[in-house]
Amino acid sequence: MTSEEEYVPLESTKASRLGEFFTEGDWHIIGSFLIIPQYAVNDGNGNFKIIPEQVIGVKRGENLHSCYFCGTPIQEHITFKDRKSGRMVNIGNVCVEKLGEQVGQRNIAVMKGLKSLKDKVAREFKKKIHRKDLLEFLDEGMTAWQKEINDKVDAELKANEHAFWNPATRTVTKNDKTFELQATLWEQKDGAEQRQYSKRNPIKVMRDEFEKMGWNVKPMIPIFEELISKQGFDVKIPNPRPLDKDELIELSRHIQVNVDEYLKKLEDRAK
Repeated sequence: MTSEEEYVPLESTKASRLGEFFTEGDWHIIGSFLIIPQYAVNDGNGNFKIIPEQVIGVKRGENLHSCYFCGTPIQEHITFKDRKSGRMVNIGNVCVEKLGEQVGQRNIAVMKGLKSLKDKVAREFKKKIHRKDLLEFLDEGMTAWQKEINDKVDAELKANEHAFWNPATRTVTKNDKTFELQATLWEQKDGAEQRQYSKRNPIKVMRDEFEKMGWNVKPMIPIFEELISKQGFDVKIPNPRPLDKDELIELSRHIQVNVDEYLKKLEDRAK
């Protein structure tokens, strides 16, 4: 090599970047953001619409689209900032987890907090979507189910107009003696309307209770299937489905709002 030849430095490695990272400054997690690459959507007629790249959160840091350490393409960017120089780099969540104690106890605690928060937001978001799906499925079938159930109840009332009344007599015991008393008209009718409503609307009653109480979908599927089966219908309720592309993006936005709020609180406390 002559003195005139240009010196070409060796490419950095993951290990060398790691060494540089921890000797350069005081690094702290300051945020995260998501970059969703552009993708094509088929409208079902053979036409494709290009959805441009979307950024969810605040885009910042030297490297985008790839992890600072391993170079692997990433969508979720976890931004570290050197408090001394102000330099910012982005690391993928897998590398952050592998770094473990090397990134410091504070950053480990922040990462665990972020993961827990993201998991909770994702669970609640998916629960809301799957509950909506189940309610729509039940509502779509309700008209057909109700007609047959109502026909049966109408036939029962035609055969006995007092089918849902209480007994005409009631038994009481006093001083070890048993008496049979005639029930008043009010006593006979008491609760008849509610019993008839429950008989006419067994699926709707459970459906409304499910909507009100906020129960999870998966354990409720066999309960609804058994209830519907008892009414004489053979129905298979779909299991909770994976989220589609638009729902996943909306979930990412929900997560980002919570992440930003979480990190802002940490920053305010550190001041």
